[in-house]
Amino acid sequence: SLELSRDSNDGLDFHQRLLLGITVKINDNKLLDIYTTHLSLSEKARIRTLPEIGKYINNEINDNNDKIGAVLMGDFNCEFDYLDPEKDILSNSEFGFVDVWKSKGKCDDNNNHVSIYSYNYNNKWNQEIDS
Repeated sequence: SLELSRDSNDGLDFHQRLLLGITVKINDNKLLDIYTTHLSLSEKARIRTLPEIGKYINNEINDNNDKIGAVLMGDFNCEFDYLDPEKDILSNSEFGFVDVWKSKGKCDDNNNHVSIYSYNYNNKWNQEIDS
């Protein structure tokens, strides 16, 4: 688990936030990391903590050749690139995460969600993970 940074001067960043994860063994003894988090209501806090999450997950994956990637899910309290592409921090070139919901065609031509919100990410070798 990772304790995310917190700004006690930010009135919307009043709860301590965490990244919780497990590693599961799948076919051929390969490993997949599964993470969940509940991000702050504060936009400043999300912009600050998403890179913390991206770095942590990438370090965990890159430190073990048996890991094929990771899935990140949870309540992000935002819609990332559906509102502002600059806030899609995890999909940038530094972290390279993929929004599975979009890649599975669950958005219309304007990147609007068809029915429900889901932010699941995978990375490392761009392997497909069914949502």
